[in-house]
Amino acid sequence: MPNYGGVSFNDDAVTWSAHSAIQIDYFVTTRTATGNASTATGDVLNNYVDAVGHAPMLPWYASGYWHSKNRYSSQDDLLSAAREFRARDIPIQIIVTDYYHWVHMGGWSFDPKARPNGPAMMRKLCDL
Repeated sequence: MPNYGGVSFNDDAVTWSAHSAIQIDYFVTTRTATGNASTATGDVLNNYVDAVGHAPMLPWYASGYWHSKNRYSSQDDLLSAAREFRARDIPIQIIVTDYYHWVHMGGWSFDPKARPNGPAMMRKLCDL
């Protein structure tokens, strides 16, 4: 359960308090002994992620440019935009089809009226 409390710093003590907790867990870390004030924040963050885990590396395709606009209303619109990027030699890793590509709100299937052949569209995108 969330809690609120405080921390007070005195000349000879540091006191943490929680106003309505049954049990409290704290993670306390410091900067490195050789660090200085300008590196303190980085030291503390490095110690924290060492304790709780580092974020995994992004897959190669997620590290480039993601193109997204308000919406591509059809398969042809999306393919046309992708072809234009290729013609202009603009590298994109991901092109987002965005919302209203489905038959029912939140569905995972392409609307066959707007995207009549999803697998063919994906093959064409991969071939560009």
